[in-house]
Amino acid sequence: MNRKELLSRLKIRRSVAIAGMLKSGENDKSLRALSEIQGSIAAIEVYLTENMELTKSPSEDPNFTLNR
Repeated sequence: MNRKELLSRLKIRRSVAIAGMLKSGENDKSLRALSEIQGSIAAIEVYLTENMELTKSPSEDPNFTLNR
């Protein structure tokens, strides 16, 4: 699994964790789980940013063209 896919899956897990917290209420266990997920997301985003694996904007891509 590449890092972008892992990032997407973690964001889904974060959404599920938040939905669970809204349904059953906050407690220490759910807050800890949400914090761990958010920390993982932040670490992967930093890694991708530092290693330029994030998608660049079209204005920075000399080969970008609009298909008309």
